[in-house]
Order: sequence, then C-alpha cells, then structure tokens
Amino acid sequence: MKKNILILFTHGSYYIPAFMKFFIRKEFRKNNSRLLKNFSDFWTKFLWENIENKIICNFSRALWDPNRNINAGDLFMEKDFNWVKIWKYTLPNFVKNILIKKYYNSYHKKIQKHIEKLEKINKEIIILDIHDTWNQLLWEDFADDIKKDYYFPEINIWTSNYKSCTKDFSIKLEKLFKNEFWFESKIDWPYDWGYVSKKYWIWFKDRQVVQIEFWRYLYMDEKTQEIYLNKIKDIREKFERVLEKL
Repeated sequence: MKKNILILFTHGSYYIPAFMKFFIRKEFRKNNSRLLKNFSDFWTKFLWENIENKIICNFSRALWDPNRNINAGDLFMEKDFNWVKIWKYTLPNFVKNILIKKYYNSYHKKIQKHIEKLEKINKEIIILDIHDTWNQLLWEDFADDIKKDYYFPEINIWTSNYKSCTKDFSIKLEKLFKNEFWFESKIDWPYDWGYVSKKYWIWFKDRQVVQIEFWRYLYMDEKTQEIYLNKIKDIREKFERVLEKL
C-alpha cells in the first residue's frame, strides 16, 4: 500500500473496560452483546490485515464518541441510534473527565503524531476514516428489530461539502470505488460530515481527509451479526486496489 495513506478505524471496537460496566445497563454490559456490536463498526477490523499505517480506536463509542467534538452534546450519548438507553446510572463529571483524558485525548494524540510522521516524508497525505452503516435497527429482542425507512447508498464518501478534501480527489475516489465494487456510491449524500475528517484537514497542508461508510448488508447478516468471510475477503481485496490507485 502507498506510504502516504493513513487509515483510521474510529468506531472499530465495541470493547467496554471492566471499571465502566457498573454504569452501563446489562443489555450493553457483555462484550458480545448484539446492541453493543450494533453500536460499533466492528467488521472494519477485517480490513486491518494488510494496512501498514493505521490507527484503531480500541474502545466502544458507547463510552464516548471519538468522532465528536470534545464539547459536543452527544460526546457521551445516553441512547444508541435506535433510542435504546445505554447507561444504568448518569455518568458523574469526574468519570467523564477520566474517559476524555485516558481514551478520547489518547486516540486523537495518536492520530496527530502519525500525521506528523507521514508529513515528514510525503508532500501529500491521504487520511481515510472507515465506518459502516446499517439497514437493521436492532433492539434487545430480535422480534422488535425494524428496517430503516430511508435509502442509503452502498458506499458513502463524506467530504463536508469538499471542506476536508479537494473536489477532484473526492470524484477520483468515487470513480475508483465504482470501478472496483460496482456498487452505488455517493459523495456527501445523505450525510456529509464527520468530526475526524474536518478536524484533521488544514487548508494550507496537502491533506485529503475523507470519511467512508460501507453498508453492512454487503458483508454480514445484520440480525445475527454473522460475518460473511468470503464477502469480507472480496471487499478487502477491492479496497486495497482502490488504495493503490489513489
């Protein structure tokens, strides 16, 4: 893979440290909980294998969301995206401060350090923050699961309306995805922003920073969360070819 590309997996884990389980409802407490997995992009770990420059956030976004500004109202979310309550007890401010210092700041410091390392040896660097999105809204009981009632493309490229990369770069990236995957891909639709991509783009630096969303049904059974390993392998190989052509 090209040496000027940094891959981020900002929601790549659903791990909850033991000391935090006191505060979390039992439905989210087990590390194999379907709700906890659903609130992560855990499949992206299958893309790590051949990527040299990568940073993985090793903790669940149920603790705090690294893809949010530190002052954002939803940095600590009380409910997941399906409106299922996460916390058993309200988090005290001192616990929030511990999480910010130990995990949130640590993740972003790793990103900044790696960017500085790459910029010493490359004129331009490319940063891709890999995520996924879902079609199934999972609940505590399988019978209560529902499907989204709106459309989402198989691959979504978020550029904050070309504020985190050039328009030419985003169009090139979209064409590469279409040529390799034959999926429908869209730029900045239906969503167009990600905090990480906006944070690490600087106008006077030669950086292209993009958040990429894959649709989960491409590689897994969303209800059972069973991974289709043959499809994952195919996606990984195609993704690596996209990276080589950037």
